[in-house]
This record gives sequence, structure tokens and C-alpha cells, in this order.
Amino acid sequence: MAHHTDLILSAVAPINGSIGTALSTPSPNQVVQLTGAALILLAYLFLHLGRTGPRKPSYLIPNCVGAGLLAFEAARTAQYGFLALEGTWSLISFVVWIRVLAQRDSADH
Repeated sequence: MAHHTDLILSAVAPINGSIGTALSTPSPNQVVQLTGAALILLAYLFLHLGRTGPRKPSYLIPNCVGAGLLAFEAARTAQYGFLALEGTWSLISFVVWIRVLAQRDSADH
């Protein structure tokens, strides 16, 4: 008769192996996803630390690019809810960025 410990260890062993493999060798898709997420999260962090503002390129560009990368991955893998979220996030960031640039150009003239 198997002990409870043996059953738990046999159930966890495959999980440990797959986690170790996933963490040691990220696929190109995971690199794209992690890059996109890092860009968005760093912009968010800097916003809340007071190092950027919601209408500054240092906030808008990482949001636009990061969400665009995540939207690309979502489209590629047919994750339509995620595509709607990230695609909209990227589009809004891009539109606001263009408006900020246009306001700066009109203020310079």
C-alpha cells in the first residue's frame, strides 16, 4: 500500500519538471509576452512613483508597444478576449500619444 507522501510526491514530480523546464528555457513566444508585460508594468510603476505622467511619452510608448506585443501574441494564438483587451490598450495609448505630439507641435508654432 502506498503512503500518502508517496502519492503526493508522484503527483508533484511532473509539475516540478515542467516548471523547471519552462523557467530555464523560455520560448520565443514567452520572451515576447514577458517583454510586453514588463514594458506595461514598468510604465505603471514609474507612473505611481511620480517619475512620469499619464500623457508623457515615457508612459505612453511602453504601454503602446507592450500592449501591442501582447495583442500580437493573443491574435497569433486566437485568444480573442486577451486580443480585445491588449489591442484596445495599445490603440488608446497610441491615439493619446499622437494627440500629445500634435499638441506639442501646435504649441511650438
